[in-house]
Amino acid sequence: HSPKGLRHHSADGAPAQDTDLISDKYTIQIMTYRRPAHLMAVIRHHVRAPSLHKIVVIWQQTAKSLGATHLYSALQKLPKPVEVVIAGSNDVTNRWRRQPPTRTKAVFNIDDDAIVDQIADLEGAFKVWQQHQDRLLGFYERVIHLDELEGAYLYGYDAGVASSEKYGMVIGKAWFAGPSILDLADTSDPLFLRFNAFLHNASRESKGCDDIAWNYFLHLKGAPAPLSLFGVSMTDVMTDEMKRTGYSVRSENAAAWVPYRHSCITRLHQALGLSKPSLPKFPLQVTFLPGRT
Repeated sequence: HSPKGLRHHSADGAPAQDTDLISDKYTIQIMTYRRPAHLMAVIRHHVRAPSLHKIVVIWQQTAKSLGATHLYSALQKLPKPVEVVIAGSNDVTNRWRRQPPTRTKAVFNIDDDAIVDQIADLEGAFKVWQQHQDRLLGFYERVIHLDELEGAYLYGYDAGVASSEKYGMVIGKAWFAGPSILDLADTSDPLFLRFNAFLHNASRESKGCDDIAWNYFLHLKGAPAPLSLFGVSMTDVMTDEMKRTGYSVRSENAAAWVPYRHSCITRLHQALGLSKPSLPKFPLQVTFLPGRT
């Protein structure tokens, strides 16, 4: 039961029909797991965005665990509505699709430990997405290339590495998307179910592969290649470390992270029977914030 003034929903509800969606505002979507303090900092920062319609929190735990936090009272005191989707479990594919409370065409997804420093940049990114509504607009581009000596596909940044095969993707940290992208993740689709089984295999931790898997999934479903938005400055809530899209993010500086991401590719190929990445060629088309070209 939720207190008066705060609405929450089940993750298996139906989203609004495309024809009924609002086009001049966007929803901020934040998937979170066991980090209520970080979540609240992210919400408080972004809730002042002029074109924001509402914030949708995907709570990857139970309603009881939400009730045990301070969030109920805190969320009711904000200037824009915040609605909570109770996922019940940590299913990382929840951010692949529109959630029931979403009433806008545009969804801005951001991690629960990151903020866009300048709200004007977020508004500018929304304007860029409005010109490319059939595309995923990612704030961080990465490359998967063939290491011809190792005979393996590796994940990383494009540092001028020589390779006969390079593929582009965007990471899950921050992106805009609309119904043509977010409605592809149909939970009854056999292809979606194969990806979901890979990510949630109890014998091998793979949740950190979810954005790589999503890029593969979108390409296999015939979605157009993502766009890479350059120049948005972001801050990490945990460390206040500055980062600018096009460069590294904090998690990718950890020594074990990049090898883990290499293993995501190898294991994903094994699970899907792929001989090479199901991704668009690198580099992706780059876009810039209005006035930054």
